[in-house]
Amino acid sequence: MKLSVRVPATIANLGPGFDVFALALQEPYETVTVTTRPSERLSLELISKGKYKVPTEPQDNTAGIAALKYLKDFGIAGEFVIEIDKGIRPGGGLGSSAASAAGALYALDSIYCKVDSDALIQYASYGETVSSGTVHHDNVSASILGGLVVNDGHQFLKVPAGDLPIAVATPSVELKTSDSRKVLGDCMPFSEMRNHISSSTLLLHAFLKGDARLIGRFVNSDNVVEKRRASLISGYTEVKQSALKRGAYGVSISGSGPSVFAIAPEEMLEDVSAAMSEAFLDNGLESTAVITKSSDTGSLVIG
Repeated sequence: MKLSVRVPATIANLGPGFDVFALALQEPYETVTVTTRPSERLSLELISKGKYKVPTEPQDNTAGIAALKYLKDFGIAGEFVIEIDKGIRPGGGLGSSAASAAGALYALDSIYCKVDSDALIQYASYGETVSSGTVHHDNVSASILGGLVVNDGHQFLKVPAGDLPIAVATPSVELKTSDSRKVLGDCMPFSEMRNHISSSTLLLHAFLKGDARLIGRFVNSDNVVEKRRASLISGYTEVKQSALKRGAYGVSISGSGPSVFAIAPEEMLEDVSAAMSEAFLDNGLESTAVITKSSDTGSLVIG
């Protein structure tokens, strides 16, 4: 049996929603194909294809380690081939590693129907230990469910996000999630915690209202993670200010970075995107830009 799944890129955190919020995008995306053949023993082969390459040793790949756990837990034997047509740049902050795991697990469970969506997210999230050293669910949950997903690590609430216009600029450097998490520290002052809670709550309210201007305003309200990670992205302050001056409602770091995303009126996305690319270039970095929208469609079987 052969089954292919289209999986969206995702933006995690969205400003103040650290490890809790994630948003699925229409572009970029990748395709994960799982092929199964009968066998009395379990074997797994990974094939990397597409624009970007990923490790093909199962224990070094988010899709491989997550798939093996799922298959072993349910005692499923067979020969499995997972082809990852990678269209989301690894290390770019758009949920690349999460998408691989999400696509593989979505395909497997579409075949075997063993778990509900919450448990499926848990299995796919297990693969994130390869890329970040810890399990976190934000990118994976949005890759599988689509829309804006709010999670507490056990429950996953999907909020329709509609077609929110977004520009993303990705500089030509790689920033490992594990390195980006190290700068955050283990605690925060009480005043920061209070402001952080109010900001993330108001951001969710803005999504429920479907108000792009309000969403941008509260994307800008992160006073905890952004200031600690900004120094890891050369020119980040200039990139953000340039986008805001060109009409963006809000700008922040996508996931752990180095991608930067902007919420803006659709008619101003080209200018905002150009402003971010120019600011990166002024700081010595080439970048690639994507103009996209949020997507209420998550992982989708396409063949």
